[in-house]
Amino acid sequence: MKRDPLSSPKEELRDARAALERMDAAPDFDGVRRAWKNFLTHLEAVWKHTERAVQPAHSKFAPWQGVKKRQRKGDELLQYLAQARDAHAHSIRPLAIVTPASRRFSVRGHVETLEVVDNVVVEYKGSHPLEVHDQPETVHLLPVWNSGRWYNPPENHMGAPLTNLEPVAIGGVGLNWYIRFVEEVEATFFPDNPARGEGFPIPWPARSPSAPAAPRWLDKNGVYLFRGDAVEYPGTFSIGEIVRMKPDGFLQLRQISNEDAHLGGGAGTLSRAKPGSLIRRVDM
Repeated sequence: MKRDPLSSPKEELRDARAALERMDAAPDFDGVRRAWKNFLTHLEAVWKHTERAVQPAHSKFAPWQGVKKRQRKGDELLQYLAQARDAHAHSIRPLAIVTPASRRFSVRGHVETLEVVDNVVVEYKGSHPLEVHDQPETVHLLPVWNSGRWYNPPENHMGAPLTNLEPVAIGGVGLNWYIRFVEEVEATFFPDNPARGEGFPIPWPARSPSAPAAPRWLDKNGVYLFRGDAVEYPGTFSIGEIVRMKPDGFLQLRQISNEDAHLGGGAGTLSRAKPGSLIRRVDM
C-alpha cells in the first residue's frame, strides 16, 4: 500500500465535500444547518492537518505558508469561513437563518379589484397586468462574532466579486481553494509522494449567479400570461423573436408586434407579452 504523508488532510477535504453535498441535498433548514457546521469543521482541519504533515520540513514550509496565511487573513471568503468555524466552537450564536417562502403582488397602475386567498389571486381587475413575485425559501449566512469583532458574510474572493452568495456556493469556492492549497503543498514539499495526485475530492462546480425571482404576469382580468409548457416549444411561436432560452426556465422575448400580442405555442399560450420581458413557465 502506498504511504501518503498527506492522507489526513486529503481525507478532511473529502469529508468537507461530503458535508457540502449533504447540505445541497438537505430537505429542510435543520439539515442545512448541521451540514454547514460539519463542513466548517472539516475545512479548518485541512489547514491544521497539513501543518502537522509538513512538520519535518517546518523551516522551509513556514515562509511558504506565510503567503497562504496572509490570504486566509485578508481574503473576505477565507477569513469568514475560518472565523465562522471558531465562532461555532466558542459561542452559541446561530451561523445562518432561513427566510420563509413568500409571495407579493404589485401593479403599475390602477387596481379596481384584487382578492387574494391563501396567497392565491381569486379575482383581479385593473388597468395594468398584476405582477406576482414568488420568493422561495432561502438560507442566508449571518455575520459571526469572534475575538471581539464581527465578520460579515463574504461578497468577494481574491479581489473578484462573488456571483452567487448562497451558502453552498460560498462553501464550494472555499473548498476549491483548500484543494489547491493541499495540491501545492504536495507538489512543493512531497514531489516524490507515491500517492501524489490521489485522494483528492472532485472540485465543487461553479454555480450560476444568484438573482431574485422574476415576476409572473397576470393580465388585467387576472389570467396568467403564460400557461402550460409552451416554453419548451419556442419554435412554434408565431409572433416575436426568441432571444434566448435560459437554463433556469426563463424565456426572453423582444420585437413583439404589440403589447397585446398573442403567441400560440405547443401546449400553452403566452399573451400580452411586453418587449424585453423575462417570462417563466407557470404550471397550472
